[in-house]
Amino acid sequence: MTASEAQEKVRQNLNKKGIDMSKDIFKIRSMQNGISHNVGLAVHDVTGSSGRGPLRVGQVFACDIYAVFPGENLGVRIEDTVVITEAGCEVLTKGIPREIPEIEALMKKPGVIQVLKEKALY
Repeated sequence: MTASEAQEKVRQNLNKKGIDMSKDIFKIRSMQNGISHNVGLAVHDVTGSSGRGPLRVGQVFACDIYAVFPGENLGVRIEDTVVITEAGCEVLTKGIPREIPEIEALMKKPGVIQVLKEKALY
């Protein structure tokens, strides 16, 4: 399967769930670069395939959807990191909070800097 084919499957699955990627909130940057970007030694490694070459075992990429709400001066990105395996793929970011209450609860917890300061390590 190529990145472009994977992107089309994502669009089909989102449509089945009632999410319309053609709506204005997604038009600014909605998966315009295929499955977004590779992840590797550099932040945005490049494969050069532009979505035409087959995905390879061991290839790691970010799969994200970005929605913009200009009236609220707000942008939201939902991103997962995925690795291609012999059996298909594995989501490496499984279990990360996705729902608003989960995200708000996480944001109320101390961050790395606060924990380090508390332990006098920062």
